[in-house]
Amino acid sequence: MTDDAQLTALFQRMCQAWTDGDAQAYGACFTADSDYVSFDGARVVGREPMVEAHDRLFRGVLTGSSKET
Repeated sequence: MTDDAQLTALFQRMCQAWTDGDAQAYGACFTADSDYVSFDGARVVGREPMVEAHDRLFRGVLTGSSKET
């Protein structure tokens, strides 16, 4: 699989996880030591804090939101 195909597949998995509101699947798209900066400038380091934040978001203000590919 080419690099482009791998990146496209990763982006599609990430978008599907977002659409499904699945924080664990979304987090699986990132490395364990990821450095994540959200839309409001909040920063978390590591996959688990990012998953926890997105779990709250997907159950709150992002409920029903969708990332279309």
